[in-house]
Amino acid sequence: MEIVPPEAGLESGLATVEAQRRLAAIGPNTLPSAKPVTVWGRILRLASEPMLILLLLAAAIYFVLGSLTEGIMLMLFALFSISLMLFQEWRSDNALAALRQLSAPLARVRRDGEEISLPSADLVPGDVVVLNEGERVPADGVLLTASQLAVDESLLTGESVPVSKAADGAIPSRPAGVYGGTLVVAGHGTARVTETGARTEAGKLGASLSAIAADETHLQRTTGRLVRVFGVLALVVCGALTLYQGLLLGNWLQGILSGIALGMAMLPEEFPVALAIFLAIGSWRMARVGVLVRRAAAVEALGAVTCLCVDKTGTITENRMRLRYLDSDSTRLDVRGTGTVPSGFVPLLQGACRASRRGSHDPMDRAVFDVADGALGAEVEQGWTLVREYGVTSEFLAMAQAWRGSGDGLLVATKGAPEAITAMCAMDPAAAQAIVDRARGLAGEGLRVPAS
Repeated sequence: MEIVPPEAGLESGLATVEAQRRLAAIGPNTLPSAKPVTVWGRILRLASEPMLILLLLAAAIYFVLGSLTEGIMLMLFALFSISLMLFQEWRSDNALAALRQLSAPLARVRRDGEEISLPSADLVPGDVVVLNEGERVPADGVLLTASQLAVDESLLTGESVPVSKAADGAIPSRPAGVYGGTLVVAGHGTARVTETGARTEAGKLGASLSAIAADETHLQRTTGRLVRVFGVLALVVCGALTLYQGLLLGNWLQGILSGIALGMAMLPEEFPVALAIFLAIGSWRMARVGVLVRRAAAVEALGAVTCLCVDKTGTITENRMRLRYLDSDSTRLDVRGTGTVPSGFVPLLQGACRASRRGSHDPMDRAVFDVADGALGAEVEQGWTLVREYGVTSEFLAMAQAWRGSGDGLLVATKGAPEAITAMCAMDPAAAQAIVDRARGLAGEGLRVPAS
């Protein structure tokens, strides 16, 4: 069991002047972004699509033959398709840029002995950052303090199971390193920043991924083959017709014109028009329902989806928990929408509050305080000081907090699995089993049932 005093090992952090000097020397704590693509670069990329190449080739042949109307129509279709896809990409990029600006992360950092909020881009090696549940680790670092700290490192490792952490050297079996971009899912602590920006593990991973060339989609590969087949076939037939009329009939000019006309007839110019416009319209329709599509080729991948699997918590559900019942001495109290709690349930609610952390991102702790603040007000914490925290372990499925009041003694409040709580109490085995059975019955109703 990890026991960490709440204020143990905290440092004053860097001086502001020193932090600014390091920031100027090292650079901001941001991952290197890709070089922005110019408008001409986008146009060239879109115009290099096989079907648009075929469309432009057909327009050029019409111009050579003197059919200006057909050539202009095909050119207009090509320009319309390119313009529509350019507009869609521009709007998606602007929306993504706005989202990045809104979600620009802040970090709690100690500077000049005070805890302040700063943009994570301003962090430098040596800063002391404060980590809390539900927050992203702003940079790579080493833990100075930790209390029941668990971090989701799936961004780097792909493993969905959170990794328990401990302060450097406190528990040899638990790592002390934390990595930028990972998510704190439980507990809290402080860490000294060791690496920022591109030097973090996430930065190194991003650099390696950026070197991987994007594969063509199935539609792009198929249309590319189709264009090559039609191109080769048209050249062969046109060449054969030209040679026939030139060598056998002696009319080379007529042979060239006939060959070009036959090649034009073989090119399916309607197909690239329809394909380009349908993809662009598909991107536009998806944007109307809030789906950002940066490239029209992504429409193909989305259209091939037959089963969409999403995370439940925070996606289908709200990732919010509410306290529904208090159960004491086999009496159940529905606390939804009530601002008061009968005196018989006050000790239970007080115990649950003192076993929880105010300001925690844990949904259960927040649900307890939502009810307690309305029913008990400031009575819960008035006159009490937190002394120790005891975290949940695999051996003991409960957490506890030790409080010091106005007297000399300590009050220890705990909450957790009913089996663990009843095992701590001096009660008759039959009574303990009755409590566990009642908790299981409530759990059968779809409720989450901790004991306190």
